[in-house]
Amino acid sequence: MELSHRLEKNVCIIDIYGKLTDNQLTEFNSYTSSLLDEMKPTVLLLNVKRLTIIDSPGLGSIILLNKHCLAKQIKFAICESNKKIQFILQSTHMDKLIKAYKTEKSALKYLTQQSQSN
Repeated sequence: MELSHRLEKNVCIIDIYGKLTDNQLTEFNSYTSSLLDEMKPTVLLLNVKRLTIIDSPGLGSIILLNKHCLAKQIKFAICESNKKIQFILQSTHMDKLIKAYKTEKSALKYLTQQSQSN
């Protein structure tokens, strides 16, 4: 797994590459926790375009990230999920818990409008 982040339109975007499985949880949780503490974003977008595999503990880490964002009043969403990841999000009902966008562009448009209206 590889992680990187960038800022675009006042949104912190995390790009995840490869697998998010039990073996990568410590790295993912540490990376995202540090990012929230250091950058203090108001909006966080997880781009999963290049996420190839996710297991139950990986889903749990995304739920935990969402929980941390809610506690810190940070808007959180996912974007660019492929069909396999979309199926997993829908079958676990995570799509009801976490907003998911088809494209990064549509996510940025909606999240920046929401952020400006608050």
